[in-house]
Amino acid sequence: MLTAALTRDGHRVLPARDGAEALAAIEREHIDLLVLDLIMPNIDGYEVLAKIRASQRDAHLPVVVVSGADRSSNELRSLRLGANVYLTKPVDAAALAEEVTRLLQ
Repeated sequence: MLTAALTRDGHRVLPARDGAEALAAIEREHIDLLVLDLIMPNIDGYEVLAKIRASQRDAHLPVVVVSGADRSSNELRSLRLGANVYLTKPVDAAALAEEVTRLLQ
């Protein structure tokens, strides 16, 4: 659903099955923005976010975190780790589009 919504809005999307794949794509490709799920196999979203923020090259990459998990503690932890935005699942396509547009300006 997120991929379809972003593609419809004209964005090129590089899906990743897990955190390791996401980190490899960030290293390999020019990424303008990351939409990151917290619950992923191998390397979870928190670790991906921490690694991005620790990287000199990608430290300023805008990150939208999405999660269906308990909002309060996950949102706070995500924002402390450097997420720009936290959205809960199911993600509203209009809210996602608005945040992506804002972060890419």
